[in-house]
Amino acid sequence: MYGGGLYDSSVGGPMGGYGMSMSGPYGARDPNNPYGAPPSPPGFWISVLQVVQGMVNVFGRTSFLIDQNTRAFHMFINFLMALVYRMES
Repeated sequence: MYGGGLYDSSVGGPMGGYGMSMSGPYGARDPNNPYGAPPSPPGFWISVLQVVQGMVNVFGRTSFLIDQNTRAFHMFINFLMALVYRMES
């Protein structure tokens, strides 16, 4: 009546019930592979978004480095100007 077998003995049917079952909701699982089937490759838009994310990441890191180098240069020039000003007086 419920379709139970030797290895599929969950109460409530194959679509998820109570108890331990050797089959998932989409058919029998391989008992030697606990992680299931390999995932399918991402779709086109997911790939495009991953590429855009990589580009934004590289641009962000580059702009951060430029900003930090600009600040360091500014501080160095201020130090030199203060040193020259103190040597004049």
